[in-house]
Amino acid sequence: LSPPKCLNVLAESVKLLCFPAGGSPPYSCPHCGVSYSQRGCLRRHLVLHAPEKPFACSVCGRGFIQRRYLVQHERTHTGEKPFCCSLCPKRFASRSGLVDHRNSHAEQKLYSCSLCEKSFSSASSFRDHTQLHTGQKRHPCTLCSKSFNRPGLLRKHLEKHADGSADKVRSTA
Repeated sequence: LSPPKCLNVLAESVKLLCFPAGGSPPYSCPHCGVSYSQRGCLRRHLVLHAPEKPFACSVCGRGFIQRRYLVQHERTHTGEKPFCCSLCPKRFASRSGLVDHRNSHAEQKLYSCSLCEKSFSSASSFRDHTQLHTGQKRHPCTLCSKSFNRPGLLRKHLEKHADGSADKVRSTA
């Protein structure tokens, strides 16, 4: 078996424009509270809260507002990781996962917390960290009312639903 074709299309210098706002004025989502440094980034984010989601996953039924989000989600079921790092053997299901990882190879960490001076190589790690200070939880469970500040905590929580212990999950909410 030959490995799947690598879709390593990352440019050497990737500039992330839509990082959460560290200064003022932040552009905040009225639905979930996530803030952005640019109004256009918030506008793109607001589409995620649209009530109509015409693209449904054939495995779990989850709906998406754009086909590209469905394609990316389907990789969670198939395990496909077409994006590969050119500096190490790691592979990723999404281009954004590769971009975040690629920053981890850099000597200088691009994101610094102004509240506690911690530094991070990825925008997603920085976002998750800032939620510790704000109490914001951007990763809601679609099966119950719990929310989490880190995607890994949500995944661990979802395992409780998968093994039939949803009642245990709800009782701890």
